[in-house]
Amino acid sequence: MRTKYKPVDKRKRPVPVTMPNMRRERYQPIPEPVVPELPHHPPRWQDYPYSAKVTPERLEIIMKGIEPGFLSEEEKSLLIWVVSQNEAAIAFDDSERGTFKPEFFPDYTMDVVPHTPWQERPITIPEAIKDEVEDLLKKQMESGNLEPSYSSYRSSLFVIQKPKG
Repeated sequence: MRTKYKPVDKRKRPVPVTMPNMRRERYQPIPEPVVPELPHHPPRWQDYPYSAKVTPERLEIIMKGIEPGFLSEEEKSLLIWVVSQNEAAIAFDDSERGTFKPEFFPDYTMDVVPHTPWQERPITIPEAIKDEVEDLLKKQMESGNLEPSYSSYRSSLFVIQKPKG
């Protein structure tokens, strides 16, 4: 029998332990929300009473996304009314992003067995884009998408630059 030699450091060493509990928390059904009736004559979208989240600039962004002639003026006003009623569900940037309620979507726990963590060298970021990557990571941390980790199993970061265009 001819097999390739495996160095000692590549040898797998099974750990004799019992399996962790595989029972997972079940998701609760999400209750049906009470849908408000749509108004027959909503205020004109140009006369909309703005809030801290829905500003004139943000309304302009929404309205520019609608093709000319696709919606009538009444339909545009109704659209803005619906947006105003549901503004808590809209995020214009990552800092306004929310999360799912934990009673409906509980956190997932990964059970592990006690062992010695492996060591991996971090992937180096090219110097040409290092500042840009650091700024992006800071923004992601400020918005809550990422959090600092000093764990043995923190994620490696592999950065590629998208082609322009």
